[in-house]
Amino acid sequence: MAVYWFEVSGVAHVLHHHTIYHSGHILAGGLALVGVWFVMTAAMMLPGTLPAVLRIPSESARLLFIATYAVAWTGFAVVAFVGDMGLHALIHGWPPAARYEGLIPVGLLSSAAVYQLTPWKRISLNACRRPGTIEARDTGDLSGALLAGIDYSRNCIVSGWALMLIMFAAGVADLVWMAVLALTMLAEKALPSADGFRYLAAGTLALLAAGTLLGGQFL
Repeated sequence: MAVYWFEVSGVAHVLHHHTIYHSGHILAGGLALVGVWFVMTAAMMLPGTLPAVLRIPSESARLLFIATYAVAWTGFAVVAFVGDMGLHALIHGWPPAARYEGLIPVGLLSSAAVYQLTPWKRISLNACRRPGTIEARDTGDLSGALLAGIDYSRNCIVSGWALMLIMFAAGVADLVWMAVLALTMLAEKALPSADGFRYLAAGTLALLAAGTLLGGQFL
């Protein structure tokens, strides 16, 4: 509901990274963007994380595990925002870069498609699907829950960073992209054949990249 309100109220446009860069209030805009990203991450990522969370017996340990996961993805948003502001500065300060600005979404979609097929994606996705580190630790203890949360968050970020980077580029309150990417990551974690869906996602991203290159604007 919060994300829907961001979009229909017009706040989503204000929080888009393009608007933040041109507003000149980068620090304030960045803090607001990261706050909204936190809400969006909870909506997108927690459903796929519930099987891991439910393996933890203690309620306090569960909360610590979830908090660790949220902090990890918030850190990802900070890194993505800093990199994006640097990219904007490069494009607006160097005419040759501005000339090929339209290739950025092509490169992003193509990179995500290729990454779907890499061993890093396969290994980290399998670790997210079967979080053995949770079972290997005494997660009833807070220190064990913290270490399990760190291990699980690292694997999930390695698995999903490329897809979440697309979400960051599309805009934190874009309901269409949010729904599509959330369902994609949930399917990768929950469906019996993760590899089959991973290949399907790679093919879809490659087609989107080709369409963008030929003139369609998907981002």
